[in-house]
Amino acid sequence: MRDIDWSEDYYPLERFATGPAAPNGDIAILRAGFDLFTKQKEERLRKLAALVGKYDGVTLDHSDGSLMDLNRFFAERLEQLPVHHQISFEWAEVCLDTSIYIGETAILRRPQLGWAILEEEDPIHPYFHEIGLSSGTLQVPIFSLVFTYARNILDRYVASPELYTHQFLQMIRDLNGYLPEVRYN
Repeated sequence: MRDIDWSEDYYPLERFATGPAAPNGDIAILRAGFDLFTKQKEERLRKLAALVGKYDGVTLDHSDGSLMDLNRFFAERLEQLPVHHQISFEWAEVCLDTSIYIGETAILRRPQLGWAILEEEDPIHPYFHEIGLSSGTLQVPIFSLVFTYARNILDRYVASPELYTHQFLQMIRDLNGYLPEVRYN
């Protein structure tokens, strides 16, 4: 397994928001973050695909096979990830871009889903509220799976590659299976 050369292979993009929204919700920060997310989404997906393609030789095409290839990419590097307070900005970016890829996969499989913004803070995932997103972004609970996946990588909640893969397989089953009632805006 080759070490990633961040200076050559991955470039950071501007974060979706410069800071957390006010407790009562600064909608201007959220909307600015969401606008930036919308502009960056395709570029983030391209750079993730290029990184995984270069180091693992796979193509990300939103299939179950691609999801498993992406899982393998992380599982093989899981032990190399530092603790959260020492994690590199680049790894945080990869995790965020991975979440966007999974979200796009969910949208392709469930056309009734879509990216949106809520105007109130999500009490379950306040960290992601800070970057202008919330668990309502996909308008169904599947979004919690999407960003919980990235958060698990960042916080190293996963105890072993075996458990990590089990959780990832469960996410794929959820993407392919029954989704709870859709909430439309």
